[in-house]
Amino acid sequence: ARTLKPEVAEMRLEADAAAARVGAESSPPDSKFNPTYMDVPRDRPSYAPTPNAKTTKYTINQELPFFGKRDLKENIAGALAHAADAAAQSTVNEVLARVKVAYAQYYQAHLAMEQTASLIEAMTKVAKIAQVRYGQGVGDQQEAARAELERSSMVAELARLETNRSKARARLNALVNHPANAPLVEAPRPRTLPSPAALDYARQGAHPESSFCRSGCPD
Repeated sequence: ARTLKPEVAEMRLEADAAAARVGAESSPPDSKFNPTYMDVPRDRPSYAPTPNAKTTKYTINQELPFFGKRDLKENIAGALAHAADAAAQSTVNEVLARVKVAYAQYYQAHLAMEQTASLIEAMTKVAKIAQVRYGQGVGDQQEAARAELERSSMVAELARLETNRSKARARLNALVNHPANAPLVEAPRPRTLPSPAALDYARQGAHPESSFCRSGCPD
């Protein structure tokens, strides 16, 4: 997401361009060089000491900004560069947040599929037992039908979860600029969460030099 997302790359390029303008604003304006070639007409001898006189004139113009103007323009460019850099970092944070949400949804669907598959396996055994009991005359037909109906409902739920997982995979791939059907890890696992004490904002704010803060906040 940091390297392949187009909107992230665009914001970083804009930040680089704004940073480059800071140095340009602090430089004096470019000098202007104007060569002028003039062929003096022969019918105006007062301007031509010789019959075929030709004149070439060179002029150089240098604009001198008013006192303090360059520093002001440099400060303005620096502020704009800082704003562009902050906007780029904000875009990165936003994209990373969307990636994490999509990955959590992908993990949630995967976990629900695992649990549903386990329940289907158990319910399949229950339905077979109910069918056997009914065949032996010791069970109720409605009991066997309910077990089979419950199993069929779980199978439908598993298909729905598979659809949700595919959608989460497509969203996650889109966020990292990959094709929607690009393969992902088939057994996703979430990152280990920090301890509750490390997530205590008041405590960490009172002790900024704690080990958690020194190691950096997780992004």
